[in-house]
Amino acid sequence: MPLSGADADDWWARQAEERSGLKLTSTHTTPLTAARGERHQDKHQIRHTRTRFEGTAVVTDHTTLQQRILEGIGRGKSYGCGLLSLAPSPTPQDRPPSSPRRRG
Repeated sequence: MPLSGADADDWWARQAEERSGLKLTSTHTTPLTAARGERHQDKHQIRHTRTRFEGTAVVTDHTTLQQRILEGIGRGKSYGCGLLSLAPSPTPQDRPPSSPRRRG
């Protein structure tokens, strides 16, 4: 069953926190166009509803997270879905300096 809106957000929270070793601190979702394909055995048309999840999280279980990065999540992996991409959160010293404010 395709998920969207709050149902998709709830699915991601469960995947991240219960099965992927993450503690979400912020999440932003973007609906994407559906991925379409054909099952080879019976030529049945397949459609995967897609959503991009972005945000920040704290790693709570490195081993579980590593496994999920290698295996992916969800049912649409063969269509490029379920891939996890990680980047470190910028620290204050990584941010560009702010320009001086002008008063006047």
